[in-house]
Amino acid sequence: MSTQTRQYKQLTQGQRYQIEALLGTGYMQKEVAVSVGISESALSRELSCNASDDGYGAERAHALASQRRVTATNFSKTDERYMPIIKKDLLLGWSPENISFR
Repeated sequence: MSTQTRQYKQLTQGQRYQIEALLGTGYMQKEVAVSVGISESALSRELSCNASDDGYGAERAHALASQRRVTATNFSKTDERYMPIIKKDLLLGWSPENISFR
């Protein structure tokens, strides 16, 4: 088993412009990924999330990604003060959803 940790980075607007230019000149996805310095799967996700029927546009893609970032939910760890209550409710047979009022 590998102990290597992955570092996830979001694409920059510059990288998105590179992607648009390279795809526009006929580069294959694998070549684009290598040239931009991202994995093929990251490029594939970028295209599936941010391309439209008209193709891939860097400005539109960056705006969509930025909007998703703004509306994303930040999950935080449970406050330790609530652990006794949570443990008690679990022992009473409550589900985590019921405990968190979801």
